[in-house]
Amino acid sequence: MTSEYDNYVYLGHGGADVASNDDGDQGLNAHLVHTATEAGDYIVYGCAYSDGRGAFTLAIQANAGN
Repeated sequence: MTSEYDNYVYLGHGGADVASNDDGDQGLNAHLVHTATEAGDYIVYGCAYSDGRGAFTLAIQANAGN
């Protein structure tokens, strides 16, 4: 996730947070890598870490079968 402000990204599955990240990429950008161990729907939440607001870019890459 990239933005002009400090951002945070969460990955949820089955009503619980599975993984999260803050500042895992360059600067204040979040970067999350997760290998799913269970089938089903996963939800990605992107937000500001504190008071940041504005446009952001969220990129998701899925590698099925790996």
